[in-house]
Amino acid sequence: MQKYSLVPLSYDELSNFEMLYKSHRIARLSKSHKDDVIKFEHNLFENLCQIEEQLKNKTYAVKNYRTFEIFEPKRREIQALEYHDRIVQHTICDNYLTPFYKKRLILTNCACQEGKGTTFARQKLKQFFVDFYKHYKKNGYILKCDIKKYFASINHNILKSQLYKIPDKDVRNLIFKIIDSYKFDTKKRLPISNQVSQILGVTFLDKLDRLIKEKLHIKYYVRYMDDFILIHNDKNYLKYCLVQITNCLNNLDLLLNDKTHIFPVKNGVEFLGGRYLVLDSGKIIIKLKKQSKQRLKNRLKQITKLYSKGKIDNDFIKGSLAGYKGHIKRLNARKFYYENVKKLKNIIK
Repeated sequence: MQKYSLVPLSYDELSNFEMLYKSHRIARLSKSHKDDVIKFEHNLFENLCQIEEQLKNKTYAVKNYRTFEIFEPKRREIQALEYHDRIVQHTICDNYLTPFYKKRLILTNCACQEGKGTTFARQKLKQFFVDFYKHYKKNGYILKCDIKKYFASINHNILKSQLYKIPDKDVRNLIFKIIDSYKFDTKKRLPISNQVSQILGVTFLDKLDRLIKEKLHIKYYVRYMDDFILIHNDKNYLKYCLVQITNCLNNLDLLLNDKTHIFPVKNGVEFLGGRYLVLDSGKIIIKLKKQSKQRLKNRLKQITKLYSKGKIDNDFIKGSLAGYKGHIKRLNARKFYYENVKKLKNIIK
């Protein structure tokens, strides 16, 4: 099943029954055992017809969010949608927003896009270090930036002003409804768990990307949502870049947090759970961060405990093993894998 449309569909096309059914099939992947999915599928035809009617009549409205907290890798408030709203978000994102923005964003804007993601971002940063070393060895500097409370700080009015680039008025108004559905006194904040929020979070900083690539001409630049890195041989130029970046973010009503700083390439940098180090030979190694190791150890202990109580089965553990192995394989952490992750195999009957 092809997930994304090749070109943006019209409002009528993305809101018809066939497209909604396709979006339902995608939304239910790995979630078919969930109570809300089972309940929705009990009257599948009627429920999809209801969504289709609401969209066509322009009466669709997002229902209430279910709010909960997660604490790994850090404390965050998550706002979960009801299942029928997740179907609507899939049809908007997969059939309009994704194909609309696909060719408009720079290559090294890496989050939440088909063919990209954390692996793509890590590979790009590694390639940049390799190329930088060829020209400057380790004689350079890194500007590492992180935006303060990014999703909680996105200004609805500024975001909407950007979305007027979308030519389909009905699609645009539907997205406005989704943005406004999350009521917050300051007219800021996007709910982190929304698929629409993730895509808008990726596109909201396109002006920043253009500044860095097209005006500041930074060759070695990679961004994953609100975490981004610039590499340059001139420390003073990076200081100038930081001033320009700060001004750009101020215009977007955003602030950099205190993690933002400039330091030598020889010190290495942390990015997406790994610590990148440039050796004197020019080899680039990516180590698992200490915090990431501890989180993984805690998670492994939790899985072992749940298995001993019969709350998870062998298939769950096998899936976890595959996931951890894939993550660690891309980092220089084989010793950690064999000392910790592989122990899970020993408890499977």
